[in-house]
Amino acid sequence: MFAKINHFIDRYLIQLFCASLLVIALVVVGWRHVVIKVDTGHLAVLYRPFSGGVDLGLVLGEGLHLVAPWNTVTDYDAHILTHSLKMEVMTSDLLKSTATISFQYQINEGTLPLLHKYIGPKYLEKVIVPTMLTAARSRFGKYPADKAFTADVSALSQEIAGTADRLLVENINPPGLSSLRFVRVPSAEVSQMTFPPDYEKAIDEKLIQSAIAQSYQYKIQAAKSEAERLEIEGEGLRKYQQLVQPGLTDNFLRLKGIQATQALAESSNSKVVVFGSAGTSGLPLILGDNPTKK
Repeated sequence: MFAKINHFIDRYLIQLFCASLLVIALVVVGWRHVVIKVDTGHLAVLYRPFSGGVDLGLVLGEGLHLVAPWNTVTDYDAHILTHSLKMEVMTSDLLKSTATISFQYQINEGTLPLLHKYIGPKYLEKVIVPTMLTAARSRFGKYPADKAFTADVSALSQEIAGTADRLLVENINPPGLSSLRFVRVPSAEVSQMTFPPDYEKAIDEKLIQSAIAQSYQYKIQAAKSEAERLEIEGEGLRKYQQLVQPGLTDNFLRLKGIQATQALAESSNSKVVVFGSAGTSGLPLILGDNPTKK
């Protein structure tokens, strides 16, 4: 038996070698079509060309998956993604400007096969961008320029996100289906505004005048506070003088002078003391004694 096997191998060695090479080549080439890896944060949809097309009941999650080599797997990023959109808008007072809006979006895992079947991987350009344009322009049209681009910009951004998210559910539906959410827009932000030159100049002048007016208010308030402080200080000094004036007799002042002279004499520092007309008291000139009676 072994002799027959050896004879067969010797006779068909080249054919067996070529067949082995062919099988190895098919495995190497076909491996990436049979074993599919779905990365972290991604989802995938399976297309079966011989059994109904897109598999509407299957979403491939993260990890490795075995599929038939004739089937096609399409990968979708399921992270929360960010996109910026530059557009022309017009406010309720007919001011035409250019706005840059940054928004977040994310696919819905439950309806991903339908998204792939009816819209496809370019859903951002086909669905989300037109919807954001509609939502932004409709909301900008509700605000005058002085509010849309200043104090109410945060509220405006929230309204744009809410309107876009609602329109994506109401207006994007496959035939025979309704109220399906393919993607969501959780947030939006008006990140940059470009105004006509005349309007920008007017805004700058308004801000400058507003800053000047506010500085005047601060100066006026500071002056009022200083005046009140001086008034309170003067009233305190007046009351103090009224309180101590009855006690400022000649004898009291003479006692204070003696105490000051004694403290000066006890000091270890060298000094020069100038006495004036001290009379019998011998006090320094600074006390101003009565003149000597003749």
